[in-house]
Amino acid sequence: MKPLLRIVSPIFFCIFFACAEDSSETDPQTYPDASTIEDANMQNNSDAKTADQGVAEAMDAGDAFDAGDDAMDAGMSSHDASITPSLCNPSFSEAQACGGDIVGIWTYSEGCIDRASLGMVSAACQTATLSNELQVTTGTLTVTANQNYTREFTDLFTVDISVPSACVSFVGSCTGIEDTIRFVEPRADIDCPSNGRGGCDCKLEIKKNVEDFGTVVTSTTGEMRLIPDDSSMEAGDYYFCSEQGILQYKGFTTTSEDHSVTYVLNLNP
Repeated sequence: MKPLLRIVSPIFFCIFFACAEDSSETDPQTYPDASTIEDANMQNNSDAKTADQGVAEAMDAGDAFDAGDDAMDAGMSSHDASITPSLCNPSFSEAQACGGDIVGIWTYSEGCIDRASLGMVSAACQTATLSNELQVTTGTLTVTANQNYTREFTDLFTVDISVPSACVSFVGSCTGIEDTIRFVEPRADIDCPSNGRGGCDCKLEIKKNVEDFGTVVTSTTGEMRLIPDDSSMEAGDYYFCSEQGILQYKGFTTTSEDHSVTYVLNLNP
């Protein structure tokens, strides 16, 4: 949470100057009469009350700002509490596969790619750096009690890739970096403009649309096979875990459409 700027209450200053007679003067000393002293005391009391009132008002104003700050803090804390933390584990594997019941209508909420699977980046440049990774997954998976499934979802992965000049000079240009990545990953949409320092600042995007239906087979050990009715499509093998209304799965064979990507789904009520 960013620190809130607090307005500091005004501080009132009162400076009094006392003037003394020169000690060399020989004029006779005089004293004010009683009525003058009483008037002065009344004036001083009035001034003191006014000053006290000003300080009290300033303190009240400070308290009001503090209360406002507290309210804003409470509101921001409430907002932060409403954000669901990520459940996606890009390293999901056999160790996390718990099996479970997958019958129902599931909504895709998250997807996360295993960085180790981004071979096209290391193929283009071993010293390239990745940043600003974003993966957005939407869609549904429906599984019936008679072991049929229907799946329809879209997965969009984007990442920025900084390629140093040493790699660019090896392939000749930023276009050479693009060609290398496309060769390793034909689905990649890649744009690598020069950064003006001999390197390239690339933007990689991989978009996947999946629509299939067929038969699902699961095991108690947490393995799931989706067998499409379309014979031209490969069957997919996955590790999965379904518990407390959350389904996670990840392909563990290269023929799986979702190989190297973990998906998180929520059971519709």
